[in-house]
Amino acid sequence: WLLERDPDNQLFLILNGEMLLAQKKTAEALKEFDNLHQAYGESTMIALAYANALLRSDDSDDAAQAASILQNQLRRNPDDTRITELLAHAADRAGDPVRAAEAVATNYYQRGGLPQAIEQLQRVLEREDLDYYDRARISAKLDRMRVERMRTMPEPGQQSRN
Repeated sequence: WLLERDPDNQLFLILNGEMLLAQKKTAEALKEFDNLHQAYGESTMIALAYANALLRSDDSDDAAQAASILQNQLRRNPDDTRITELLAHAADRAGDPVRAAEAVATNYYQRGGLPQAIEQLQRVLEREDLDYYDRARISAKLDRMRVERMRTMPEPGQQSRN
C-alpha cells in the first residue's frame, strides 16, 4: 500500500525488492532492482541494494555484474567502506581474486590501515597471473601508498624532536 501512495519513492521500491527476495522471488526482485538501477543509477543506496540482491544469486555472472556496479560507485564515492567491502565479496564470487584483494587493500586504507593496505597490495603483486594492466594499476597504487606512509609515518626508531 505504500507503493500505491508513493510509487516513485526509492526507499519503498527498495523495500519492495527486499520483500520479493525474502519471498524467494529472486528473478522478480532482480528485475525490480534492475529497473531501479536503470532509473536511478547514480544512487549509492540503490546500487548497494542491487549489488546485494545480485550476490544472493548463485550465478557468477550476477556477481560480476554486482562488481561492475560497485566499481562504478567506488569511482563516485572513493571513501565509502561499504562499497569496498561489498566489492571484495562480489569480485571474489565472480572469480576475480585480484580485484577482490585490491578491494580489501582499499578497505584497509579507508579505515586507516595504511601498513595493512601496503602489505595486501605487495601480496597481490607477487601473483604470477597478473596481466600488464593489473600489475601497472596495482603498482601505481602501491607507490602512492608508500609515499604517503613516508610522509605520515616515522620510520621505526625515529622519534620526533621537539
